[in-house]
Amino acid sequence: MFINVARLFYFTSWIIYITEVVTNSNKMGQTAVMFGITSWCMQSFYDIFTLSLFIQRTLVIIFPANNRRRVDKVMFFVALVISGVQLGYFEIIHLRMLDFSAKPAPEGCLALVCANSVSQDRLLMDITTALSLGNVVSGTIFVVVLFKKTTLTNTRIAKIHQVARFLFFSRLFLEVIPQVSDIALNMTTGNSIGYYLGPFRAIGTGVEEFSFVIVYYALLRKGTHSSQSIVTPI
Repeated sequence: MFINVARLFYFTSWIIYITEVVTNSNKMGQTAVMFGITSWCMQSFYDIFTLSLFIQRTLVIIFPANNRRRVDKVMFFVALVISGVQLGYFEIIHLRMLDFSAKPAPEGCLALVCANSVSQDRLLMDITTALSLGNVVSGTIFVVVLFKKTTLTNTRIAKIHQVARFLFFSRLFLEVIPQVSDIALNMTTGNSIGYYLGPFRAIGTGVEEFSFVIVYYALLRKGTHSSQSIVTPI
């Protein structure tokens, strides 16, 4: 929810900036950049926790009898700390760099990605790219292990596996494939969908996160009782 709110502010401020609805375009542009940084950091929150989920689910399938409750708590606590530190670092850095007298993008530029990137922006982009790749790799391992492994478990665990599997495929088709296709298009033709649509990645990730919440609630809402059953590859 918080991720989509941050992304909504980012997309709205970006539209206001490029349409020059407000008279002070410099101030609006700098504000849009800050919303963009917040949106990217919030996306990293989501990426880090989904990465932890894929790793945890893989371990559950491989070692079903082990009690890893403490390990799980430590894993997600570390993910929370890393996400919080990253958000705080980039927000503070960019707040200190705000200059409402300077334009964040050159004249005629239709996307905030045209802005003169500083090292912190490049670092944030590298982090999000690495997290996306990590999610693809860990998600692929999870799906392969899930497909090959047949184990005795309870219904609730099987449902969590289904949620994680849905998360992997939704990310693959809504975020990763469009992004890779756009990169390939840019390398071969010099054109980029992202250039014309601005934060286009927000469309796929927004749909993915929203649908993930719905699927999670539908499968794991209160009232689901654990019972023993044979789980075949799902």
